[in-house]
Amino acid sequence: MSPLDKLSAIPDPWSRPFLMVIVCASVVITAVLCVKDGADFSLSTALVLLAALLAAWPMAARRRADSEPMRPQLAMAFLGGALVLLVPAMVMADTTWLGWAAALAPVVLLLVWRIPLATSRAAKLVLGPLILGAPFVVTAVAMGRPQSGGFPAVLAILFSAVAFSTRTLEARLLADSVEEDPASHPAYHRTLAVVSTLLFFFGVVALWPWLGKLYGDRYLWVLVVGLLVPLLFFWGRLRQPRGEHPMSALVRFNRLVPYIGIVLLLAIVVG
Repeated sequence: MSPLDKLSAIPDPWSRPFLMVIVCASVVITAVLCVKDGADFSLSTALVLLAALLAAWPMAARRRADSEPMRPQLAMAFLGGALVLLVPAMVMADTTWLGWAAALAPVVLLLVWRIPLATSRAAKLVLGPLILGAPFVVTAVAMGRPQSGGFPAVLAILFSAVAFSTRTLEARLLADSVEEDPASHPAYHRTLAVVSTLLFFFGVVALWPWLGKLYGDRYLWVLVVGLLVPLLFFWGRLRQPRGEHPMSALVRFNRLVPYIGIVLLLAIVVG
């Protein structure tokens, strides 16, 4: 078994526990950035963390084998609890109406996520990345440093768009029973072309904080060595499998991308 085959056997991270870790890390990292910018930890930060965890809980199943989504009534109860926590957090932050809009927009997006309209793949490809970028913005607003959450949110949105696109492609190929010859499916090459564009914009935006002297050299080295190099390597093996089955390369890419995303969070916090 080659090293690449061994990487394909790592646990599938698309589950609720992994999502909770990502959301919690996003809030904590944003709080650290705000403290470096002169803010202080407060009760509003803790409220945002609890609200983010409550809001994210219904988004994913406990594990990939769970096919049934959470009951709508229970999901709405979680979203209602998140909203109850966000309101006092924004009051304590004494934010502007723009801050209120930024804090409440993720709740609206999650509500749209739960209604039948959002069962379409296209809707979730747009909503999913926006929702995963929200913890950065909401935390920064609650701590009075909205500018600290801007770049991390944009990076998270672009990276999540890549992950959601390739993950949706895998699910679509399996559902249509064309995994034996994925290249014959009309969505295969179209999706890879779109993801190539997303990766280009992600690379440009990811390097901008270092070029603009907002983040230091540690950010650059962690970003390049830990994220951009492996990401582009496995993406290249997906676009040109070199004798490997395209579906195997796609599955491996989808398994590794969420773990590579953790490096993005690390690069931000050390930057």
